[in-house]
Amino acid sequence: MNYFQTAGRTALGLGAAGLGVISLLYGDFAITWQPVPDWVPARTILAYVSGALLTAAGAALIVNRFARIAAVFIAAFLTFWGVVLQAPRLLVNEEAAWLAPAEILAVAASAWTLFWLGASESAFRERALHAGTAFFGLMAPIFGVAHFLYIPFTASMIPAWIPWRVFWAWSTGAGHIAGGVSIVTGVFSRIGSTLLAVMFTGFVLLVHVPRIIADVGNRLEWHLLSTALLLTGAAWITASAIARNTDA
Repeated sequence: MNYFQTAGRTALGLGAAGLGVISLLYGDFAITWQPVPDWVPARTILAYVSGALLTAAGAALIVNRFARIAAVFIAAFLTFWGVVLQAPRLLVNEEAAWLAPAEILAVAASAWTLFWLGASESAFRERALHAGTAFFGLMAPIFGVAHFLYIPFTASMIPAWIPWRVFWAWSTGAGHIAGGVSIVTGVFSRIGSTLLAVMFTGFVLLVHVPRIIADVGNRLEWHLLSTALLLTGAAWITASAIARNTDA
């Protein structure tokens, strides 16, 4: 059993289901990730449909039934979010408008990778896996740049009991960049992708879970936990694909 792949699939499923349940509870789309304008007809109905589809896809990944269908759906659905829904924010040059598309498309690329991990051996499968992991690697440095540009905010997200919060804000930013470069170049890519996945897991356990415990009714915190789980799953899936290639 590939434990990296199982961890990635499960985290991806939990994140997708989390966003889906939030949409079903609030009758609204995912904050920042789905900036659907208020003027869109039947917006609330569409939000419920989106939530139901995400919840179903996430559940399929968690229980590992119809997981490949769920993975390709998430890849396509999130690509639509990242390209079509995010385009207006990029065109008007909103502050940090580039970050959400990078996160969304990184997850979409990993869902694509997960789909092909379950396919039969072929030359096209190998090219598809390489494309998925490389694209995720290209997105990772963007997360690091965001850390550097917004050091005070990044440091504020780190729990107060952890010392040297600014140091960790800089270090995790550097970790994103180093991990992404490692994946793209293939230099120590197995180590780099694994450490990147471990770092994302740390964000979930040390940052987002405690914030949820402290404010259970906060929709934004649940959204942040769900997106963090999606990115963590994406990182583990990428590490799984790279480990498979280096073991071959």
